[in-house]
Amino acid sequence: MKTLSFTRAAPVEIPERNGYLNGIHIKRASYMNKDEDIKTANIEETGSADELVNSSTESMLSDDLSENNDSKNKQKAYTSLVSYLKEISKPHLLKPDEEYKLAKIYSKGSYTDATKREKKSAEIARQKLIRANLRLVVSVARKYSTKGLDFMDLIQEGNIGLIKAAEKFDYKLGYRFSTYATWWIRQAITRAITEKSRMIRLPNSVQGVLARLKKVKEVLPTTLGREPSVNDLSLATGLSKKTIERVIKSEAQPVSLDMRVGNEQDSSLGDLLENNDEADTLSDEASDQKLLSAAVNKAIEDLLTEREQEVVKLRYRINEDIASDKERSLNEVANMLSISLERVRQIESRAIYKLRNNLHVRKYLMGLMKGN
Repeated sequence: MKTLSFTRAAPVEIPERNGYLNGIHIKRASYMNKDEDIKTANIEETGSADELVNSSTESMLSDDLSENNDSKNKQKAYTSLVSYLKEISKPHLLKPDEEYKLAKIYSKGSYTDATKREKKSAEIARQKLIRANLRLVVSVARKYSTKGLDFMDLIQEGNIGLIKAAEKFDYKLGYRFSTYATWWIRQAITRAITEKSRMIRLPNSVQGVLARLKKVKEVLPTTLGREPSVNDLSLATGLSKKTIERVIKSEAQPVSLDMRVGNEQDSSLGDLLENNDEADTLSDEASDQKLLSAAVNKAIEDLLTEREQEVVKLRYRINEDIASDKERSLNEVANMLSISLERVRQIESRAIYKLRNNLHVRKYLMGLMKGN
């Protein structure tokens, strides 16, 4: 049986974040001579080397990177991408029997009781399996080039998925490595798009629900002949209407105040908003007061009896429309409730004792005392 030699395989390196690709970078080992360099072969799934470069650079130039950077940065990114694509086009695509042998070698060397030689061979086999499939990552990434991440970032994330696939591939199951790796590459890319293309990251559980809703929304219009309502989505997914509404709201993206608006794009969204510092300050204070009042009401309702609530609210003017920063006297409260002054004092004392550890109530009462 013909054996494979891995004594001179090129290593797979992960460069620092400031590398031109921020992902896997292929570098030829110093001990590898030109005669051993693998020439570019026709590519079954991803096309020839030239086709790979042309189609992939078109994807990059059509994404947000090309729109948001100056021409110098665009040219630098373009040149780096072309260089990378030409480099990864050199290794030939592996045949099924080659994949099988490499995966078997890696599997054998990954056991804890493997010898040093087996572990070294396993690492070389893993690297070779990865190098031969880097074009597959680019092919998958092209399909997501308009989803919110730069094309080179998509390749980086896909390379991470490819590495996981190489480490988890089970050659005994009998299917092609490219079939298995595609799933891991796609998962890594889609997860990165979900997590990194948003200014505010959504929990995985919410992302899962959004994915379900997206699939249902694509199918229901054909069945119903119209856009599905929240009720339709609820029936189709088994989720409550409240959950669906909450998840849909969470999907909304923040809007930049610098966004250009108008027919001539000559003004920003921020220009259309009122800029009144005094009004903003008053608005913030009013908002804080509302939040504090709500917290105080919650504490009173949770901790006090109805009679105690009545006395405290009258005494400290809680929930009253007429603005006043002075509490009522005990005598005023007694007259309003038609009970004795001493009885009001007892009820108030008991209520204050129950509320003494609530920070919101203490803050509210301190505000009244300062006003006096």
